Amino acid sequence: MLVRDWKVGMELLWARPNPFPRNQSIYDASLELGVLGVFAALTDQWKRERPIVSRGMTRIQISKSMGTLMPPLRRLIHRLTQLKTTKDVFEPLSKYTLETTAEFSLGLSIDCDGEDAHWVSDLYDWFTIMNDRVMNPLSKYLAYFVPRHKALKEKVLKNAAFMDDIVR
Repeated sequence: MLVRDWKVGMELLWARPNPFPRNQSIYDASLELGVLGVFAALTDQWKRERPIVSRGMTRIQISKSMGTLMPPLRRLIHRLTQLKTTKDVFEPLSKYTLETTAEFSLGLSIDCDGEDAHWVSDLYDWFTIMNDRVMNPLSKYLAYFVPRHKALKEKVLKNAAFMDDIVR
């Protein structure tokens, strides 16, 4: 969400999820991939889990973190200037999202094109499937008919199972 007036933005965020519910397709895709959590939660679950996320999202906390978000932003600008067409923005924006999320929430500095590219590619695969499902929920059926989609989904599910074993 992007708004010019900070107060309007805060009002919209705090009013959520009532007038601004989460998209069902995000929940469905997360369920399909076995990665349910606070970012896929709907209605009552979202209300209960929201304090986990919003605690660190105050104006002061975000302003203190802006310096850590600059390296990923510089890499995003560089990636965008390298594009041949505007239809190729998904990959650089996905990488930026991964980098800023890791930096902001975990304090982990990663470079999706550099030394971290080998393990970040698995997260990028997950982003690809999530984007496909949110933009076109019928895309989940491609895994039954298109070999590339089937292989991608199998890889993501295998990695999700591996991560689940580690967490337990």
